[in-house]
Amino acid sequence: MKRALCLLLCGLGCGCFGQVNEPLRHYYTLHLEPLQPVALAQVPGLLRVRDLEAQNAYDRFQFVIRHSPYELLYRNREVWAIKPNQMISDMVAAGLAEQGAFAGISRDLSERRPDFVMSGELHSIEIYELDGGWLAHVDFSLQITHFESGKLLWTYHFDQRRPFAQKDFAAGVRTMSELVTQAIQEALQSLQLGKHTSPRPP
Repeated sequence: MKRALCLLLCGLGCGCFGQVNEPLRHYYTLHLEPLQPVALAQVPGLLRVRDLEAQNAYDRFQFVIRHSPYELLYRNREVWAIKPNQMISDMVAAGLAEQGAFAGISRDLSERRPDFVMSGELHSIEIYELDGGWLAHVDFSLQITHFESGKLLWTYHFDQRRPFAQKDFAAGVRTMSELVTQAIQEALQSLQLGKHTSPRPP
């Protein structure tokens, strides 16, 4: 009887204090893919790249799954390790620095005042479920202003969807990374070709 009671107490103890079968949470990060070289005339001066402003629906760590323009879901098991607006800003700054677009690139406030400021807005980063298929959707805009005058010098907008074959979140994040890399490549080409106002001091 005493032995049975001990076994019962041990079983209860393991149930209360043992391993908890909670769902495993998966964390993801975006990654900048290799860029094609762009022959840019380097802009003299320091550019500060601010975090993109994120629309409320995307200013969070949870993945967004959209079923229609009117319905979206948030995943609690699939989350970003860093908020996507910050990661995209880091990727943009890294791409500009890699290509030598400006004499200096900064992400943080420092004692030296920047000559130019890049800002923008993250409109959407999500997985769009449409007719049984999954699409990665990335939509954001960038702009460069002159720091002292506030004059708008350059703008760029990217909005694309791309299907991915495997219905898994790792494949979706890889596709999103490819889309952000494509956006940065196009932004660099826009700076080169002067499709918008050239980022020069007014």
